[in-house]
Amino acid sequence: MLPLVAKPLPLAGEGVEEGGSLPEGAWNQAQRSRISDRAKPLPLAGEGVEEKQSFSGGGVDPSTPTPLQSIGSVNPTTPTIQLPSTTNSDTLSRPFFRRMWDGLNHRLDRKKFSYDTAFIRKPEQHLTLSVRGNLSGTTANYEGQSDGTAYRCELNAQMKTTISVAASYRGLSAALAVNPLKLAGIYKDFELNLNAYGNRMGVEAYLTSSRNFEGMSEYGDATRDIAKGKVSQRMLNVSAYYSFNNRRFSFPAVFTRSQIQRRSAGTLLLGATWQLGNISAHENLVFGGAQEADINISQIGLGAGYAYNLAAGKGWLIHFSAIPHIVLYNHLNLVVDDEKHKAPYRFPNLITIGRVAVIRNHGRCFYGFTAVSNSTMAGDAEQMRMVNVKWLTRICYGWRL
Repeated sequence: MLPLVAKPLPLAGEGVEEGGSLPEGAWNQAQRSRISDRAKPLPLAGEGVEEKQSFSGGGVDPSTPTPLQSIGSVNPTTPTIQLPSTTNSDTLSRPFFRRMWDGLNHRLDRKKFSYDTAFIRKPEQHLTLSVRGNLSGTTANYEGQSDGTAYRCELNAQMKTTISVAASYRGLSAALAVNPLKLAGIYKDFELNLNAYGNRMGVEAYLTSSRNFEGMSEYGDATRDIAKGKVSQRMLNVSAYYSFNNRRFSFPAVFTRSQIQRRSAGTLLLGATWQLGNISAHENLVFGGAQEADINISQIGLGAGYAYNLAAGKGWLIHFSAIPHIVLYNHLNLVVDDEKHKAPYRFPNLITIGRVAVIRNHGRCFYGFTAVSNSTMAGDAEQMRMVNVKWLTRICYGWRL
């Protein structure tokens, strides 16, 4: 069977006479003429088109502009719109702090926060302001034996009270604290606390220099009070944590209030800590009857722990966490009357970091308290054991704007 080929109908004026039929043998010639005309490119303005050229039938009138002629030609009477261009000079003309602010928001917008929105959500407001009252202190307890005589010493540093104002913008926080007693000249110790709490990782650090320890000591049957200024301590501690359930558990919801814990969640924690310090005593009966004694401390510990956020309903959030660290590197030197001795060691020596908090979110406001403690236990109770505790408690009230 021969294949059927659909042939297009002839256009007007192409080989068809008026009132007649297509002459025999003229069909192929008409088709070749149509294909040849279609294959020719459209003429541009002034190229190959004469002003008096005439067209018949299906031709194109040169007086009518082609699409390319319309694009290539510009009517001088047609108004043009010029869009403003952004150049480096426009950017540099903005104030310096405005450029920094825009750059910060750009980086925060690009930063991706990966968490389960059923458990954690970000507040609708970006800015958080809070007023805090801070109370901190240090206790140091020592016990052991010297020449067969048991001794014990309990010391407390003067508590530090400060009032601070804190601001947090999209998770970035800063605070300014004022100590009224230090301004009045009553408190002469130094203390610096730094912290950065994240969902996945966080860091806490403190630096203290305390010269106002006071307490009591027992050596055998003798008991004496230790006045202020007889014992001093300088301590630097840096600790870090890693949270495994960081998509559902939020440290920032507790300590910076930059997130909100919607449902209860817990997480396993890995921790690392390093501390460096010195304790000096210039009082008899403090360290086994010695006139003067110094302890130099350098420790590194690794540990694991657990944290839990209890969303109790009506905006209440209760937090507790603990990470005991086993001291893997322990360098303790005891200097008594200018004689250097290596301090005793018994496994395990521990550095334990604990946290407790109660927070309530009420609309755009929040209030509550947080407490963080850092406890160090080192040495041997049969010879000399040291238990040093640094603690910090805060009450807060804030607004989200």
